[in-house]
Amino acid sequence: MTRNCLKYCTLALAVTGMMAIPSLSQARKWSVNFNTKNVNPRIMQSFITKSGNASAARSDGTNYQHNDKIHFYYKVGPLASISGKGAPFRTRLMIKQGSRTLKDFGWQSANAANASQMGQNVTLAWYHSAAWNLTLAPNINPGRYSAIVSHQDLNSGKTLDANNSFSVKAASGGASQGNGIYSVDDFVAAAQSKNTDRMRQYFYNGTQFVRGSEFRSFNDVNRAIQSGAPVSAKSSTVAVIGILTHLHFRTVSNALKIYKVETLDCSQLPGGCGGN
Repeated sequence: MTRNCLKYCTLALAVTGMMAIPSLSQARKWSVNFNTKNVNPRIMQSFITKSGNASAARSDGTNYQHNDKIHFYYKVGPLASISGKGAPFRTRLMIKQGSRTLKDFGWQSANAANASQMGQNVTLAWYHSAAWNLTLAPNINPGRYSAIVSHQDLNSGKTLDANNSFSVKAASGGASQGNGIYSVDDFVAAAQSKNTDRMRQYFYNGTQFVRGSEFRSFNDVNRAIQSGAPVSAKSSTVAVIGILTHLHFRTVSNALKIYKVETLDCSQLPGGCGGN
């Protein structure tokens, strides 16, 4: 069986350090059926793999680290291939974290039938692909993600979703203040975009909450930020919520963490509460 290159095989797309590169796919015909009107496709198998060869792909689990290249394999069937039309489909990849969509790569068109199948009415027992993939660059936030690969079969009008979740962790050695991955500016950007998962990574069991009763935990800090409290970078080691609450950063176990959340009195600021 010859391999078919998808129409979008040269397309390259990037998302916050992630890259999706469609590649080669393959269709299989196990049986011939001239009654293609009642074919009901379904997702037969899906998993994440480090192999871009659909025929040899095996699941590599769900835990990955920066610099890994992962492919989203799925297998769908049966499919009706119609003479002169083949088995056209559209496919899409979406990356999400929780309920938030980080990137929708959009629909791309292809055909599951190869050249020899285009001129007849047949049933393809299955079609499989490992075309969609991501390179997990070092600036991707560690955490849990989900990938949804959709397959829209144009002959049946049916859209099927292959859902996979995966975790990303920093490569060996962790993330430190010096390598540009974790920084006060990054925390401020996460706070301004209200990215709770990213902000939480800066808090740890040793974080101290001192002076005042407004902030006693990460949840209190997050609640204030979600409600609109402004956050800014005061220096390379201090971020500020409003003007009175200072978040002090230092490197802990080779990762930048908030070790102290301090609420000041106006008298402790230059110029009082009218200063900065």
